[in-house]
This record gives sequence, structure tokens and C-alpha cells, in this order.
Amino acid sequence: MTKEKNSLFRFTVPVLLVAIVARMALRRIEGQEPAACTVMRKTLLTAQKIDTWFMAKYPEREYDLPNIPFQVVKDCGWRSWRMPYGYKFTAVEEPLSEKEVLDKFMALNKEVEIREVRHGITSLMGLATLTEGVPRRGPFKEAWKCISTGECTLYFDNSWRNQDYLHLMDKEAVDTFTPGVKLGTMFMSTHKEKTRTASLHASNSKSVALQFTSTKTWEFFTPQVMKKYLYPVTKKAINVVDISTRNETEILRNVPHFTVHGTPGVGIYFPEHWYHIVYSHAGLNIMTNFRQVNTPLDSIKNTPFSLPKALRLAVIGTTVQMIPNWILRPIHRRLQHQRKNFEHDIYREMIFRESPIGAEFADAPQYHTYENLKELKKSKKMQ
Repeated sequence: MTKEKNSLFRFTVPVLLVAIVARMALRRIEGQEPAACTVMRKTLLTAQKIDTWFMAKYPEREYDLPNIPFQVVKDCGWRSWRMPYGYKFTAVEEPLSEKEVLDKFMALNKEVEIREVRHGITSLMGLATLTEGVPRRGPFKEAWKCISTGECTLYFDNSWRNQDYLHLMDKEAVDTFTPGVKLGTMFMSTHKEKTRTASLHASNSKSVALQFTSTKTWEFFTPQVMKKYLYPVTKKAINVVDISTRNETEILRNVPHFTVHGTPGVGIYFPEHWYHIVYSHAGLNIMTNFRQVNTPLDSIKNTPFSLPKALRLAVIGTTVQMIPNWILRPIHRRLQHQRKNFEHDIYREMIFRESPIGAEFADAPQYHTYENLKELKKSKKMQ
């Protein structure tokens, strides 16, 4: 065994042992889980085995996530958001109209985070809307002037707290969705047509996405599929895949994945490292994501990455979730324009534009340019 591998072994084993002991102690403190949780977990693990078999044999078919009755979710409680496999559920049988939901946002008029929209190419799966990296804050009524025209969106608006949701949902619903949640993330757009608003990416934590108005179409890829078929990489604060020189639309058509439609009142749960592409349908499109507190052991177990990288991501994810947001946001803003991936993004776009699918968008505006890269290198030399 080499010195490097031996050092890694000495570091890895204690970390895993501590994580396992902590998990066992936590389960003892939490007590026996409700029967609804046991049945749900066994059902989902069965679905996982069946889906895996079918997807390997017929990768070109369209697959959907298992549907779990919301009563089972409520009876299970917060453990519903700790399941090992994704599922969907109908949380609201008769959802509010767009006007009713918008009126609630107007009445609340909370401080939100908006990002300006740009249309162009992302080198990770083609034509899409792009958003400015650093959000601007302001009251919703002011933000709506920009959102309603399609010039900006609520995109990863991480400012939502439990008390804010009480203005949009009843207390029982809030109590169901928010236990163990680090923060709520709101998305709102008014695109004129169905638009890809998020390229293929994944988070290091579990998520519960609840649709309020319009529809979002999700394409989910499990960590096992990502590891087998694609090349996942870490980029900034999320996990993505690197570019391909082949037709990515054709590739995705033959890579096993789920296609899930989030309609008003429908919720979707998916674990950490479940990669996904999101399409926002036309009209007032509102969705919120209840982001769960990171669980390091699950993050390590479900990752498509090597063990050293999985450990590092688990530590970083846990640390970030422990830091108060009022400390984290200024740090994020300060580092946004210094990220080392900026140069990589430019070269990725240059390669993408020469690929079969990239050539179709030759007239699309550039997100980055070679001149940007030269200016960036020049400014670094002057510093």
C-alpha cells in the first residue's frame, strides 16, 4: 500500500466509524419509526430494484417516480424526507389559482432575492436561460415589476423561512414540510414558452420541491446512472457533468432517467446527488424547494464520486449548512467573481459551440467570450 493510500485509509476509517456511531445514537434517541415510514421505505426500495432492472434493459423508455399517498407522508412525518429513493405525492388536491397565489405574495411583500435573466448557451446541455450569479434584494412588489416582464426571476431565492410559508400554506402543511429544513428556496418565472431553466446538476442534500402554479418538468438521473454513463464534476457550489462533443440530446434520450411533471399541488422528493434538468412551463411558474439539513453518511453512501471527494463534499456541505446565512451570503458575494471555474466555463463554451448540438445555436448570444478570458488573465497579472 502506498504512503498516500495508507494516509487516506487512516483518515477515512475514523470518519466513517464516527458517522456510523453517530447515526446509531441518533436513531436510538429518535425512537422506533412509525409504521408508515417502514412501509414507505420498503416500497421505495422495491421500486428501486424494479426501476434499475427495467432501465438497464430498456433505457430509451420514459419512466416516472413512484407515487406515495400524502396521508402516508403525513403519518410518517419528517422521516418522509430521509428516504433512500425519490417519489412524488399530491399535497394539495385543489390548488389555488395563479391570481390567488400572487395576491398572497403581494400581501406578504417580503424581501426576496432576484436575478436578471439572460438568454444564451450553457455548455452543460444546450440552450437555456441564464441568470446573474449574485442576486439583488428588494421587496416583492418591486421585484414583481421585473419578474412580470420576464427580465428577472426568483432563482435560488434562499431567503424563505417557516414563518414566511405560513402566509402561503396552512400550519399543518408548513409543519409537514419544514422539520429539519435548513432553508426554503423559492423559484418564480414568467416565461412565454417552455424553457430549460436548469441544466444537469445535483445538490449534496435532500430536497422536497412543491409546485404552486404552472408546471415544471424534471428529468432525474440517479447517482448510479451518473457514475456509469456520464462524467460528474464539482463546479462552484453544485455538482454537474462535463461537456460532451456528441449530440447531448441524443445521449440523454438513451441514458436511463425519470421524467416527472410537477403540476400545481404536486410535491417531489429526491435524495442527495440525484442529478436533474428542470424545464419551466409558460406563465406564472412558482415552485419552492425545502432543502434538508445535510446528512453526511447518506451523502457519502449515495455519491457518484470517489471516496476522498465524497468525504470532502460531505464535510463542506455540513459546514456550509451549519454557518448562519447572514455570514454565508456576504462570503458568497465576495468570492463570486473570483471563482477558478470562470476560465473553465469559457473553454467549455468554446468546445460546446463546435459540438454537433452547439453548432445548432451558432447565432445564440455568448455567455462568455475569449476576450473575457484575456481580460481576466490581464487583471490577474496586474493584481
